[in-house]
This record gives sequence, C-alpha cells and structure tokens, in this order.
Amino acid sequence: MNFVTVLSVFIIIFVAEIPDKTMVSSILLGSKYNGFLVWLGSAVAFALQVTISVTIGTLVTLIPHKTLEIIIAVVFLAGGIYLLVTKEKEQVEEGYKLAETPKKHMRKVLVMSFAVTFLGEFGDLTQIVTINLEAKYHEMLSVALGAFLGLTSVVSIGIIGGKSLLKILPTDKIRKLAGIVFILFFFYAIYSIFS
Repeated sequence: MNFVTVLSVFIIIFVAEIPDKTMVSSILLGSKYNGFLVWLGSAVAFALQVTISVTIGTLVTLIPHKTLEIIIAVVFLAGGIYLLVTKEKEQVEEGYKLAETPKKHMRKVLVMSFAVTFLGEFGDLTQIVTINLEAKYHEMLSVALGAFLGLTSVVSIGIIGGKSLLKILPTDKIRKLAGIVFILFFFYAIYSIFS
C-alpha cells in the first residue's frame, strides 16, 4: 500500500465531494434519522461504488498508455468545467430531493441511506475521477482506500454538522476551487504527456 497515493486520492475525492448533492442529502438524512445508521448505509454504498470504480479503472489500463493519459487529462478538464459551471442551487435541490422520503424503521433508514448514496453517486464526478485515478496510479488498494476515506469523511461531516453546516460552509466557493484544481490537474497531465 502506498500512503502517498492514499493521501493524494483522499484529498482529490474529498474536495470534489464536498460541494456534491450527496453532502446535502447526508446533512438532511443525518438531521432526521439516526446518524450512525445513515453513515453506515452510505459507507456500504461508497464501498460498493469504490469497488466498481477501481475495477473499471484497472480494466481501463488495457488502453494504450498515451491514449489513457489523454483520456485522464480530458476527464480532469471536463470535471473542472462541470464544477465551475454547475449551479450550487441545482446541487442543493437535488440533495433535498434525494433525502425527502421519510422512513423511521432501522432497516429502512439503512436501505434508504444506501440507496440515496449509491444512486446519487452512480456515474457522478467522484466515481469517474476514482476510475481515472486507478488507471493513473495502478494501485487498486491505495486508490480504493483513499477514495473511500474521502467519501465517508464528507458524509461524516455532513451528518455531524447538520443543516447549520450549509450556512457556514461556502460550498459554492469550494465547488469553484475544486473546479480550478481539476483544471490544473488537466494542465499537469498534458504537460506530462508531451514532456
């Protein structure tokens, strides 16, 4: 296991996930239901999503190296543009919609948290980035651990912080900063390809 890779992936995924709809839905679910159950359902969903992502990322490495590097660069550029142009209001509204279904029973809360997280993250930016990071680093366990820790950390903050976190945390600014960071990764990837 490479702890530098774990830390790098953690930071990238954490920053990309903070302004995401999953953060909003975890805040809402955590304020309505047992926080541990919400976290557990979300954590299981993230574990499954990360497993799918690193598996796809490993398969992607069958693509010729130069082509793969270009694909990774383009995904970082697309992710950066997405974060810069997507309206914060849309993400918040989507998070509210995901968390609307009221259910109190323990198993139902677990299943609901799992479903909200799994469906909300399927095909999401952080899943695509995790695929690309696995394709780039070729370190399945390190990438999986870093991505899982990044995702579950954001949900933990959302559950602990509750709705007051949305008032304090300037997620629109974090979204813009994450977009800029992703675009910088794009330029770095292009530099690496042609140097």
